[in-house]
Amino acid sequence: MSETDFEKHILTGIDDYVLQARQCIPGRDALFLMARCYFENKLTKDAKILVVGAGGGEEIVSLGKYNPSWSFVGVDLSEKMLKLAHIRIQQEDLKNDVQLHRKEVFNLEERDFDAATCFLTLHFVPDDGSKLKILQTIKTKLKPNSPFILVDAAAMKETAEFRDDVLAWKRHAQNNGMPPEHLDKLVENTMNVPFVTEDRELELLASSGFKQIKKMYQGTWIHGWLSQ
Repeated sequence: MSETDFEKHILTGIDDYVLQARQCIPGRDALFLMARCYFENKLTKDAKILVVGAGGGEEIVSLGKYNPSWSFVGVDLSEKMLKLAHIRIQQEDLKNDVQLHRKEVFNLEERDFDAATCFLTLHFVPDDGSKLKILQTIKTKLKPNSPFILVDAAAMKETAEFRDDVLAWKRHAQNNGMPPEHLDKLVENTMNVPFVTEDRELELLASSGFKQIKKMYQGTWIHGWLSQ
């Protein structure tokens, strides 16, 4: 993940990171489990997976723990988040071949990946051509017809539906133990994230060459799409 105010919010270690992610993302554990299920149905035992926004390590841990012969190449710009990923991988004693790089995906030389993920990262990137460039780059690094799972915030912020979702999301965080004094700052940070509408997200995926795009997850305004 990118290093943002959202992620730096009272973050002191891997336990805090995992806890806050569960507080903030409705159905988070089910999301990672379903991603694993889709990939297990589509990939071979020796699959090589690209993880864009690998900081924190959750994608690698959740996918790799039960698939020890899968290998992972992760990229992230945040040194702090990559450190958390290293700690998490060590804690879980993963047997997978894992390479983590502090760089943009554009600067990664490797290609011919069997699958890719980009979880909760792209919505921090402005829609000025930068989002599209990341998706296009991911597409070029995949083998033909390889699965890609994108999980991203997408909504029309000016609508009553979005305001209702914000209240429910805030309540979800509170009911899962987030201290009340942190809730307003959490909402403020989120309102400043440059996410786009769901229609625009689908347009970006299609413009990048991804096909057979289908929704595989939704928790308020956080969506997950499977494509190839």
